[in-house]
Amino acid sequence: MNKNKFKSLKTERLILRKLYLNDTKQYFDIIGSSKQVSKYTLWEPHKEIKETEVLMREWVSQYE
Repeated sequence: MNKNKFKSLKTERLILRKLYLNDTKQYFDIIGSSKQVSKYTLWEPHKEIKETEVLMREWVSQYE
């Protein structure tokens, strides 16, 4: 994906934007380690932040 073509979407209750590696801790705390969220994903809850970091690196690399 061309990083210059990524658009953000902002509403009163939601912001969709490009991911950054410095989002890893927040993602782990809110989504990656959540049993409630993981039942709707293809992965089990992350036990360690390192698992989330691997996933985030993969996603962020897709912007380049």
